Amino acid sequence: MLNLIFAIKFVHVLAAAAMFGTALAVALFMVLADRSGNVSVIAVTARFAVVVDLMVMIPALALQPISGFPLASAVVLNLPVFLIEILAIGRTLAPAEALACIGAFLLMGTVFGLGFVWNYQDAAL
Repeated sequence: MLNLIFAIKFVHVLAAAAMFGTALAVALFMVLADRSGNVSVIAVTARFAVVVDLMVMIPALALQPISGFPLASAVVLNLPVFLIEILAIGRTLAPAEALACIGAFLLMGTVFGLGFVWNYQDAAL
C-alpha cells in the first residue's frame, strides 16, 4: 500500500513540476520576445507558447485531480478538506461547500482549456 501511495504522489508532484516549469519557461520566452520588439518574433513565440501549453499544461492539469483524489483517499483524508486544505484545517465541510469547491475546480479547468482552444483557433499568425 505504501508503494502505491508513493507512486501516486510521484505522478502528482511530477505533474505539478511540469506545470510550474512550463509556465516559467513560456513566460521567459514571451518576455524575451516582447523585449525584442520584432512583431514576427512575438507572433512566432506566442504561437509556440500556445502549442506548448496545449501539449504540456492540459495533460498535467488533467493529471492533478486524477492523481490527487486517489492520493487523498489513500492517505485517509476527508476529500473536501483535502481540496481546500489550507482554508479548512481541522473541520469538515458541509456537502454544499464540498460541491462548491469541486464545481469551482471544474469551472476553472473548463475556462482555462477553452481559453487556449479559442486562442489557438483564432490565431491568424
